[in-house]
Amino acid sequence: AGTHGKSTTTAMLGAALVDAGLDPSVIVGATCGQLADGCLGRKRDPGIAWSEGAGGSSRSHDRGSARTGFRLGAAAIPAGARADQPGLLLAEACEFNRSFHSLRPTVACITSVEADHLDVYGSIEDLIVAFREFAALLPSEREGGHLLIAHTEAHRREITAGLGCAVETIGFAPEADWVVRWDPRTRDVEVLRHGASVARWR
Repeated sequence: AGTHGKSTTTAMLGAALVDAGLDPSVIVGATCGQLADGCLGRKRDPGIAWSEGAGGSSRSHDRGSARTGFRLGAAAIPAGARADQPGLLLAEACEFNRSFHSLRPTVACITSVEADHLDVYGSIEDLIVAFREFAALLPSEREGGHLLIAHTEAHRREITAGLGCAVETIGFAPEADWVVRWDPRTRDVEVLRHGASVARWR
């Protein structure tokens, strides 16, 4: 959830979970070619690029790979340390009309919270309350509840105060639990957790 970065974060995490062999179901509000097919094995014409719009599916003949905002994964994790546990559902959560209050996540990420959808909320203060209510839907830390929230620009202190779930922060600030380093010259990205390098890519 968040004002910015919801679709990008969901799509990137979905692609990573697919590459890790966890076969997740993914619902994202943007098209992402890496999330096509899923366990259905259904393939569209590779010469047709699909896009989702307000009027439903449309297609253009621009000779691209199939694109989709939905991927149906396995009912149970197929392999690895979590094999045979219930399958994963990764969903982009939207705050418009408080629709994200209908979700019951175990793990959630809040990317940013800025003045948006004020036709619904009326003020940034009410929007922050809505995000706090969303975060409060997470189970306790003992039950696996976990919130990852932006270290800055997410009103994290107001949102996380008194939560029973585990809370970690992410961002460019060195004080964050998860620190992102990006070199604009080389486009190298590195992620560190509590100072230890976790992943690097370009």
